[in-house]
Amino acid sequence: MDTQFVGILQKLVTEQGKDVLFDAKKAKCLLADYTQNEYKKERDLLLTAIEIGAAKEIANAADLDTCKKIQIRELMEEKFINETAATEIIDVLAFVLSGDNSKSLAAQNNTIAPTQKSNAVKFKIIGVIFAIFLCLLVFGGYVYYEIGISKVYKLFRQASSAMELGDFQVAINLYTQAITIDSNISVVYNNRGVAYYRLQNYDQAIKDYEKTIELDPNYAKAYYNRGNAYSGLQNYDQAIKDFTQAIYLNPKEASYYNNRGIAYKETQNYDRAIKNYTKAIELNPKDAAYYFNRGYAYNELKKYYQAIADYTQAIKIYPKDAITYLNRGVTYYNQKEYDKAIADYTRAIELNPNYAAPYYNRANAFKELGHYKQAIRDCTQAIELDPKDANAYYNRAFVYRELRNHDQMKKDFEKACELGGDCRIWNHLKLKR
Repeated sequence: MDTQFVGILQKLVTEQGKDVLFDAKKAKCLLADYTQNEYKKERDLLLTAIEIGAAKEIANAADLDTCKKIQIRELMEEKFINETAATEIIDVLAFVLSGDNSKSLAAQNNTIAPTQKSNAVKFKIIGVIFAIFLCLLVFGGYVYYEIGISKVYKLFRQASSAMELGDFQVAINLYTQAITIDSNISVVYNNRGVAYYRLQNYDQAIKDYEKTIELDPNYAKAYYNRGNAYSGLQNYDQAIKDFTQAIYLNPKEASYYNNRGIAYKETQNYDRAIKNYTKAIELNPKDAAYYFNRGYAYNELKKYYQAIADYTQAIKIYPKDAITYLNRGVTYYNQKEYDKAIADYTRAIELNPNYAAPYYNRANAFKELGHYKQAIRDCTQAIELDPKDANAYYNRAFVYRELRNHDQMKKDFEKACELGGDCRIWNHLKLKR
């Protein structure tokens, strides 16, 4: 790395603070200014590292050597940066942010210790002669290899673009072409697995993740992705094992804990789920989904105050999610705070007027308050939005029962049964009559 560029980077951090390297957009503007639009190659490489969060991880690392290895791997596998360039920029970040002068393994391998130099000189002439012969022998194969790598890189970029557009089958076809050229690149299998996962082809996704792990047993994200695929197959025990392995390899990734929490939740182990969500929040306190998930687990354990606190925090972070308002409303309903529940259901409807669940739940709250006309209105709206929801018919039938409208009650109970609902309540009422 050009020493003048490193000096400019040091000046930038000294004057603007380390945080400037945590935000790619801000760093891009300031780097252009500080470098006077020179060092484009170095700037682009640095911004790529910033985009994956490498600077922030390095600045906060307790074990810097391990952190550097992880970030080098991320650059190679996620951004397809070659090992030398990835190692160089991570070493520069470590130096600028943490004062670390050590060289990572790839850089070390390019140096010769003083005690080795004398032996190197002895064999220099022989080495040159042998190198000439070897070059003649392998030049054709080298050129072919370089062309192959170039094609793989191009296909990989095209596949990544297709993934961003949601063209998952197109991405699969492109990744498959890349694998035909070079079948030993772990990230290509991993990304093809993600494409299969998006198409809900979980079995094929698992096969690709297994190949990824075979090529690179320390690839944490491959275990995480395979865990997601096992969750898709409802094989939660195996999913938990994979999430656990991913956490072992990269214990600072919040999403790994969150998804292990979801797997525990699906097995109704809510206490363990909460522990995992809490760890995810500790690592990333700005993700609303983690609070939402923990709130759900607290609600299932009937710890309503904690659930409401978490839903409220999720809303504070992201106030436009109808489902969060719905779930907080359900928790208020469980506490028999019906007015607050109605307020949350109403807000959910405002955010998504075509969402049937808030109408159905608001009808329940209105019914508890004796507001039967509003309850019928909401049930009817829920049925219009989701005509196959047996529960909405059941709920409206009970409201008609309170109003002693037995004809409408009978129709709704029978429709609920027709839609596959639980007919025992209606059969019991018929017997009583």
